[in-house]
Amino acid sequence: MVTTENFRLISLRISPSTIKLERDGNKPTIQDIYNRLTNQIRGEIRDYDPESWKEWLMILNQEDNSIYIAARKFSRKYIQIPPILDTDGIKYTRLGKANAFKYSLENSFKTNPELYDDHHIAEDNRAIRRYIDNPKPNSIIKSTSPQEILSFL
Repeated sequence: MVTTENFRLISLRISPSTIKLERDGNKPTIQDIYNRLTNQIRGEIRDYDPESWKEWLMILNQEDNSIYIAARKFSRKYIQIPPILDTDGIKYTRLGKANAFKYSLENSFKTNPELYDDHHIAEDNRAIRRYIDNPKPNSIIKSTSPQEILSFL
């Protein structure tokens, strides 16, 4: 690791387990190497200047969503959404993309403009009442014993 007064170069270390995996022919995935290096860099950053790290954490505020933004940056990768073509042009900003998506959902899932048919509803209700009021005599199920089930098997 190279250190100067104002600059510190991070040396990226590869663990012996990674070297052993490569010798055995089982190469670690790029994602594994990326995660290890990312965690190592985060650790180096935290070790580099713990006071400024603590100050930065204390500055985070709930009212301006900076806590949420910091948690999102350190917990997930940001996925860049490409520009979206809307009815009135291409949307490049996050707000424009969100509004285009919102209006698309609103237009896709609207209630049917047709009015309800009262005659059809009344007919369905009569059929349900008839079924409930007149149960079939064969609807009573005869109970079986465990010995009877074993005899069938």
